[in-house]
Amino acid sequence: MGNLPGGTTSIVAMVEQNPAGAGTWMIYALFLIAGLFVGGAWSAYKSKNVPLTVLAGAVAVVAAAGGVLWMMGDMA
Repeated sequence: MGNLPGGTTSIVAMVEQNPAGAGTWMIYALFLIAGLFVGGAWSAYKSKNVPLTVLAGAVAVVAAAGGVLWMMGDMA
């Protein structure tokens, strides 16, 4: 607290940023992307498009792994 001219007192409030929850939206985004690509891989599999199945499946696995790793980093 500090004294101002005229005898008034000032109160300074400080707000602490919470860095632990800052990347939560990224976890949701990665799982959303993984889910969309799993659906795309399933659709490509049903239409017997092997290269697209492999590509979409690989992207889904990478996005899901990224989401899990990002979530583990947020928990630490």
